[in-house]
Amino acid sequence: MNTEIRRVVDYVYEASHLAELGVTLDEFEADPQAALDSVGQYDALDLIRAGLRPLLPAQVHLRAKLDRAWHKEGHQVVVHPRTYGDSRALLGLASEAASA
Repeated sequence: MNTEIRRVVDYVYEASHLAELGVTLDEFEADPQAALDSVGQYDALDLIRAGLRPLLPAQVHLRAKLDRAWHKEGHQVVVHPRTYGDSRALLGLASEAASA
């Protein structure tokens, strides 16, 4: 993995607090969006692209708690569509796999 891509992957992994949320770097590199989705950081890449930081772990847990309560009351919980397309391509991982 080239240095520039490594920095992007490491930044997203660290900024999204994935280690604290139980996701390994290997899991993140294998399928970034699945890893983000699995811990409730589904909008992390959109937030980063907008110049913002992803949620802190406490905020992720609170969002999940509120989503469960909202759903229990009979409301539909909507996850907004992503605007960036393929997360592996965005992080440069797709091109790395093709050149390996």
